[in-house]
Amino acid sequence: MATLEKTITINAPTKKVYTFLNKPEHWKEIYPKITEIRDVNQLLSGGYRYSRRFKMVAGIPCEVRSENTELVANRRIGLKNTCGIGGVRYVELDETLYLHPENGKTKLTYRAKNRVPVPLIHALFESLFMKMNGRRVDSFLSNLKAKMEG
Repeated sequence: MATLEKTITINAPTKKVYTFLNKPEHWKEIYPKITEIRDVNQLLSGGYRYSRRFKMVAGIPCEVRSENTELVANRRIGLKNTCGIGGVRYVELDETLYLHPENGKTKLTYRAKNRVPVPLIHALFESLFMKMNGRRVDSFLSNLKAKMEG
């Protein structure tokens, strides 16, 4: 299992950042290469289950099915994602966004763990996937910061 963690400080109140991030349709505005968000269903927990499509390396389309696994108002958003190509599921990615108020600003920590359920080669693919994901997360956090501070 590969892991990734990144932290950013956003000059915006935690409630504003949390409210924005908890709406799947907003992710298309800030997450790189998302081409579509669809099948959005609100859960009893207040979270969502939905699908998003984006382009991977060389424009290969990827579908991600996401579901909120944890919501703590203005503090934490947990997501379980299953990523696949052509209907075959290759990667499971658990993401958690931790939000901490700091003097009117928000310190946001992104943590992710992935699993590639492919025997023998999973360790190589997990590491490769997380490196690719790291670049997208850098852009995602930068775009979120610009959106919230703009």
